[in-house]
Formats: sequence, C-alpha cells, structure tokens
Amino acid sequence: MFHVVLCKLLSSVEGADWVMVVGTDGVLLEAIGNQSSSTSEAVAAEYAIFYRACMRVAAETSGGDIQNIVMHTDRGKVLLQTLTPDYFLLLSLTPDGNSGVARYEIGRARAHLEQELVF
Repeated sequence: MFHVVLCKLLSSVEGADWVMVVGTDGVLLEAIGNQSSSTSEAVAAEYAIFYRACMRVAAETSGGDIQNIVMHTDRGKVLLQTLTPDYFLLLSLTPDGNSGVARYEIGRARAHLEQELVF
C-alpha cells in the first residue's frame, strides 16, 4: 500500500524528486524516486536524527508536537510531515517545486499512510 500511495504522491507534485516513509528510529519503510537504496537508507537515518533533535527542542521549549518542517536549501526543498508518533514522511522538491501543492498532496496521502501505520 505504501508503494501505491507514494507513487501517486510523487507523480502529483511537479518538481518532486523522491518521497519516503521513515521511522523515528531511522528505519526506512518505503522510498520512491531518484535515489539508490543505500542513499535512501542513509538519508532516512540522517533525517531521523534531525527529526528527533527537533522533537527534543520543541518539547524542552513547550513548543508542542511537530506537525511538519520545511527546509529550503540552495539545491531544493525537503518537506517533513509527521504521520504518527513513530513515523514521518519526507518529500524532496527541486528548487522550483511548489511547496504549497506538495503540502496539499501530502495531506491527502497522509490519511492513507496513517491507516497502514496504525496496528
């Protein structure tokens, strides 16, 4: 099910490079797009460390639970969306990718992904 939802998400967002579902422990559940599997696993692990650090900062500053994070770099954008307390979604966009459309499509995909992640 992840594969179908992520493929649809990737094709719905112009400028999307790759998308993945990652556990907060850094385990990659599914990845679709322009990356090798070893690169995807490394990216998942690094973003999990980043996500946990952001969660700690939010907790220590009474900032609440993280819903999403958008990172803009000189090479593009990465959108991180919390799916459940244990999983999050990453979507990479080219510099000209539309973050607004991406956030909308992530919201649509989120409901399907959450159902698969809740046991």
